[in-house]
Amino acid sequence: MSEGGNGGIRIRKFSPRDMDEIVRVERASFDYSSVLGLLYWLTYYLIYWLISQGGFLIAEDNERVIGFAIACSLPTAQGELAAMAVDPKYWRMGIGTGLMEEAVAHLKGKGMRRIGVGVMRDNTQAIDFYRRFGFHKRARGFGIYDRMFRVI
Repeated sequence: MSEGGNGGIRIRKFSPRDMDEIVRVERASFDYSSVLGLLYWLTYYLIYWLISQGGFLIAEDNERVIGFAIACSLPTAQGELAAMAVDPKYWRMGIGTGLMEEAVAHLKGKGMRRIGVGVMRDNTQAIDFYRRFGFHKRARGFGIYDRMFRVI
């Protein structure tokens, strides 16, 4: 994993002991109107941790979790960026870029040739971020999500 040039910031693999901090980052990054919504996503993250083969990545600053990304490989040679969030206090500091670079490297190492990600249609900041990494909107997704893809 990587040691960042941003002081004590580094990217490492997820451990179940990180879950409390994941909840904090998730709640700071997204608006949850119910506890059930948050519980749904946390269950989703734990399932993806079990199948991600080391692709659940944590960004930390002096041992405090400040972001995460979950990159999973699929049998179709397509990877999936299942989730990504950075504590808003750390936006525009290169944390998302570091997580994305590590996620892409993980998926390339698993032999993936393409990456997909679901993004909320109205989340223009995330859409712009993914576009900077070569993702293109290709399909209307389920509900409020669209699908974006890129070749790696």
